[in-house]
Amino acid sequence: MRGKDKSAARPVKTLAAQGLNTTSGLKDALILTKTNARSRVHRAGYIDYIGVLEFDAKGKIIGEQRFLGLFTSSAYNRRPWEIPLVRQRHEHVMKQSGLAPASHSGKALRHILETLPREELFQSSEDELFRTAMGVLGLQERVRSRLFLRRDKYSRFISALVYLPRERFNTDVRLRIEAMLKEALHGECT
Repeated sequence: MRGKDKSAARPVKTLAAQGLNTTSGLKDALILTKTNARSRVHRAGYIDYIGVLEFDAKGKIIGEQRFLGLFTSSAYNRRPWEIPLVRQRHEHVMKQSGLAPASHSGKALRHILETLPREELFQSSEDELFRTAMGVLGLQERVRSRLFLRRDKYSRFISALVYLPRERFNTDVRLRIEAMLKEALHGECT
């Protein structure tokens, strides 16, 4: 796109965000997700996608500024309350839980949010993050297995968090879980 004005927003009809116009209750002007393309530099993995939506006076999406690349290691190593957008989600979960921050359960929930994979913190909505964090907190009361699934906004990726009691985890179990997830995903793709 050399020679073209790169600062102009792309028309909505060319954006994946066009489907979000029909989503009821769209609050966020910011989209954090992954692209379908893998990075060929720095480190392997899908490229991070940041979209900043533009709205008209009626609240309809009319454009998007897009930023592609890889988050730095500091984005993955910082505590959730040190990252502006993630801090808001962290505070929402803590407030919504009704737990006193200094209580045993409040501290446990804060630890869960600090140790969740960063993609979950970046890409989950406040409600998705709340459900996952509270579900993980509930596992501390009862020793059992649990699967948490989250589909990205464009239905391109599925995040799967598997929690198993430590004494049940081994290589055979890990390989069986991987095989089941691949089979389930293959079934959705066909």
